[in-house]
Parts: sequence; structure tokens; C-alpha cells
Amino acid sequence: MSILGRMLFLLCLFLFATMSIVGGFAYFNYRENCRLGELGVQRAALGVANYAQLFLHTAENSVRQLARSPEIVNAVGSLPGEMTRGTPLVYMEPLPPEAAALRTLLDITLYGSHRIQQAGFLDIYGGFMASPSLRVVLVNDPRTRPWFTRAMDAPAGKVVRTSYLSAPGNEPVCTFSQAIYKDAKPVGVVYMEVSLRILSQSVSVLNPGSTGKIYVLDNTGMALIAPDAYDASARHVPVAVPQDFLKAEDGRYYTTVGGVPTFWAVYTDKLGFRYIVTLDAEELLHDSNMLLLRSCIGAGLVLLIILVVGYAIAGSAVLPLARLETAANAVADGRPDAAFPDASEFAGEIRALRNAIVRMLVTLRASATAAQRTTQRAAANERYALAALRDAVQRQRDSQNKLEAMRLTARDLSSAMERLAAAENEEERAAHLKEGLKAAELFRLLTGHSKRKNAADEDAPAPVKTDPKP
Repeated sequence: MSILGRMLFLLCLFLFATMSIVGGFAYFNYRENCRLGELGVQRAALGVANYAQLFLHTAENSVRQLARSPEIVNAVGSLPGEMTRGTPLVYMEPLPPEAAALRTLLDITLYGSHRIQQAGFLDIYGGFMASPSLRVVLVNDPRTRPWFTRAMDAPAGKVVRTSYLSAPGNEPVCTFSQAIYKDAKPVGVVYMEVSLRILSQSVSVLNPGSTGKIYVLDNTGMALIAPDAYDASARHVPVAVPQDFLKAEDGRYYTTVGGVPTFWAVYTDKLGFRYIVTLDAEELLHDSNMLLLRSCIGAGLVLLIILVVGYAIAGSAVLPLARLETAANAVADGRPDAAFPDASEFAGEIRALRNAIVRMLVTLRASATAAQRTTQRAAANERYALAALRDAVQRQRDSQNKLEAMRLTARDLSSAMERLAAAENEEERAAHLKEGLKAAELFRLLTGHSKRKNAADEDAPAPVKTDPKP
């Protein structure tokens, strides 16, 4: 792999590691915020439940306790009655002992729990006693109120919860009422009122975040406390609670409600009240999203810086090294005369490397030239040796042929001499002598003796021909 390829590989590896770290950190931060959001709404639901118990459960328990007081049953039939709409309610003075005892009990009960707005008792005869005392009755007959009719229809000992607008001040309230029995017959209803507006304003401070919402539902699913349940005119506005909240079991959730990702939790207490706390997930995850955005921007800046630095490094180091690599590969491929880049194109250590390679190349070229000359001389010597060898072989062959010819000539000469010695007449001797002289002349030619006489031979006397035969 080339230097540029390795550099790009390391760059991609670094970017992958950086994005993995950033993504992992953002993911775990996101999951941690989700966990905190779920725990937060769950704890908020428990906090709302504990806080609402001071209002709602206290009134319900007070009604149960008040219904067991003997002053309630004893006051039946002795309370002021015949209440008419718009007519001041003036109690008889002095009150009967039973009515006075009931009034004292109601005052003490209301004084002992300041979160209860009103407590009272209404018997079946229209007798009425409340604390604080009502000066004007705004309905024709309180026995037509829902808290009275529902309590009378409920089983014995059952506390009924009813939300409505109170008669004195048109105030949204939640009334807890329970029927009173005497001799197994209902004789009246004791009740206590809690202001839902005050409770809602008190609970609103527990909202988790600026988008948090709190719902408090009774066992019938009616919203006692809900966002925007009370308008500026103090009128109770029915609120539609999402079906997801109504159907969910107790616990914490993270789902999309109405197209908005929401953390929410549900808690049901032992008296049947359901407390639901919601929180817009986008608000809680805003910091995580901003962190992720900043991380991505930071990673992009790092990438840009790396690209700029990488481009500078590539321009100053990688590309010159690539040109040197190309020239070196050309030399390695058997082209020592390949031109190297000029030294002015490089700087620093890369120029020194280029000069070192050039010096090495010059040395290699000189060595190659010397080796070429040596090879040429060796080739010439080899050619000379081969020629000499061929000449020696040829001389050897010529010598062998000459020896063979001399052997044959000597044999012919010997044969001629034998025939000459055996000749019987002059003609045969002359023929054999001629044949022997011819063979002798040929033998002298083969042995290198010339037939022509030298100067010494010319001065010497001619040989005397003798008759070979005696």
C-alpha cells in the first residue's frame, strides 16, 4: 500500500474511532437522560400522590371518622330546616343541645384540618348544619345536590366523591360524602369539601419542567385535577384525559402521546385515586440533543482540520514521495537512465533523500558500465578461446589424417620394395622401382621434406646408380 493510501486509511480509521466515541457517548447520555426522565416522572407521581393525600385523603378519612361520631345521629331531627333559596339561614337561639354538640364537632373537625374548605351534615328532613356557617342558601333544597343523592344511593359505609361547583362561591370542589344510618335506615349525609382550585394551584408547583402536566383521577376516571381544568371565571371545565393514561397500569412509560414523545408515570393509591404525571421528552432530551449536535459540529470541525492538514502534508510530503517512488520503480524495472525529478521540487529531508537516491543511481550506473565492459571482455576471450580450440581440433584432425596417409604411403613403399626385390626381369624391376619412387616422393611430401634440392645438395656428387640385383 502506498504512503497516500496508508494515510487515507489511517484518516478513515481515526474518523471512525472519533465518530464511534462521539456516537457512543451521545447514545449513553441519551439513555441516561431517558432513565432519569422515567424515574423523574415516577417520583413526581409519587410526590403528587403524597401531596394530594393531604387534601383528598384527609377529607375522606375525616368523613369516615365523622360518620362514626354519635353527635351526627343524635342531631337528626333537631337541626334548623325549611331552607329556601335566597333566604338568610338564621339558626334558632339557643340551639338544641344535639345541634350545638354537632356544631362544636364540625368546628373542631374543620379546625383540625385546615385543608378542608367546608364540613357539614344534612338530614333527610332538610335539617342542615355546616362549618363555617352558611349565611345564605343558594339552592331551593340541598337534598337535590349530587353529593347528597349519590351518598344516599351508595352502600352503607361507602364514601362517595363528587366534583362540582360549590353553592356559596361557585368554586370547583371535590366533596366526600357518606350516608348516616339509624336503625338500618339512612337518616342523612355528612360531607366535606376540598377546593380543587387550591389543590390544583398547589400541585402545579410539582410539575416536572415547563411542559410537565399532572392529572388526578378518581375511581370513575373523572379528572379532579388536570391542566386547564379551571378557567379564569373559576368554572370547572371538563378535561378529556388521553386513553393511553386511562388504560395504562401503574408504572413508568416512554411513548408518543398525541404525536409528542412523552415520559409519563401512573400511580394508584389504595383509595382508588390515580395520579398521572407527564413530561415532554423533547424538553428533557434537549440537552442531549444539543450535546449530540455540538459533538457532530465538533467532529465536523475536526474532520475539516484533518483534511486541511492532510492536504498540506500530502502536498509537501506524500506527493513528492510518490514522484520519487515512481522514479525508483522505473529504475527497479531495469531503466537506470530514467530521469529523476529536479532537486528544486523538493525541500528538507525529502531533497536529501532524493540526492541520496541520485548518488546511489550514479554509483549503480558506473557499476553497471564496469560490469558491461567486463562482460564484453569475457565474451571476446570466450570467442578467442573457442576459435583456438577449433583450430587445435582441426590441426589434430589434419595430423591424424597425415599420419594415416603416411602409414598408407609407408605400406605402399614397403610393398613396392618387396615387389622390386622379387622382380625377375628388368621391366618388372623398372615398374616396381617407379612405383617405389613415387611412394617415396609422397612420403617425403607428407613428412615435410621438399623434393627440390638445396645448395649443399647441388654441390655434392650425384649418387651412383647401382644395380640392386647382384
